[in-house]
Amino acid sequence: MSIALTGTPSIQGDNLHNPFQSPTTRSFSHLTSLASAQTLSTTHSNLSNKASKGSLLKSLPPTHHVIQSQPDLRTQGTIPLEDGGNRISVFEPYPLRDTVQHFCEKHLDKIKAYMEKLSVKLPLPVKCTIEERKSRKIAKLHFACQDRSTTHCLYANALFTMKTHYPRVWIHVMFLALQSRSVAALSTREQSVSSLKNCWDILKCESKSFLTLVTSAFPSTRDHENLLLELRNSGFFDLFNFNVRYKQWGCFLCNHPEKALGILSHTHPVIEGEMKEKKGKWRLFKRWRTRYFTLSGGQLSCRDRSSILTTLDLAQIRSVRVSRSHRNIPKAFEIFTEEKTYVLKPKDGKNAEEWVQCLTVLVAHHNQSNKDKAGFFGSKTLI
Repeated sequence: MSIALTGTPSIQGDNLHNPFQSPTTRSFSHLTSLASAQTLSTTHSNLSNKASKGSLLKSLPPTHHVIQSQPDLRTQGTIPLEDGGNRISVFEPYPLRDTVQHFCEKHLDKIKAYMEKLSVKLPLPVKCTIEERKSRKIAKLHFACQDRSTTHCLYANALFTMKTHYPRVWIHVMFLALQSRSVAALSTREQSVSSLKNCWDILKCESKSFLTLVTSAFPSTRDHENLLLELRNSGFFDLFNFNVRYKQWGCFLCNHPEKALGILSHTHPVIEGEMKEKKGKWRLFKRWRTRYFTLSGGQLSCRDRSSILTTLDLAQIRSVRVSRSHRNIPKAFEIFTEEKTYVLKPKDGKNAEEWVQCLTVLVAHHNQSNKDKAGFFGSKTLI
């Protein structure tokens, strides 16, 4: 028996005889040859019919293959071919996740637990800016009163600003704070994260990328102590403290509204007493002179033994800083103005911090009142 195909040699059963094959093997080979011949005949006839009908396959290049498969449930769209028959599946890739997002997603619970403990003892800045002076770049942190519920708020329309020597730790803490307040994992595409990244890229204070910084180990206890010391030296804790009830950092007058009338009174002195003032033309020959000081309303006044009254307007004061002894005990404090620096020490040496706090609060309130009169409105945008 033979099957003849046009343009193909005939396949004879006798020619498949092999003396070394068993009858079963020869039968199997014979059937295989018949099946192959029938497949070739069917394929050839189908191609001939499609060629005669001018189908799409005639115009396709020899190397182009059209694969028809069963529909995949994972496909999100299909594009029909010209003949309206076969469809080519189109896969849309998932949005790419950067390394920061992957890190936050993996450690989200740890970040929230870490920041919950840290936010009680360390205030969080609302903004970080970089100031460029000649060849130097200085990082500045801006803090806000989180209460702002009273009319006497010291920072209702302004921010407390200080310079920092630890921008790496602060930026890392600020990033962790952003993530702790967010429900989903943050990425570098977020505007707030991008702002922090720009600050770090401008500083270039260390040979670390922003990615390496935020995905590194959390700041240690030693880092926390450095930040707290920096805040204390800048006078932050003279103006702000943590409200345990509302779990937020508020200014002194927002947390103690009952003291507002006493501190802001123009009739009764806020604090008074004898203090020693360091006076002298030469630093090596300066001597302490005892005077009686009174802080009331908008000025600091003092009288010497000859009853000569000298006043210092609070508007002239730029800042107040505590001077500590070698045992870290506040003994004296300094008042800085545009033209002069005053060094004062309470007679008993015990209430230096009280004087500093009263002075700092009154100076901040005076500055806030002037901004309100001038129509100044500070930034409230939180990064």
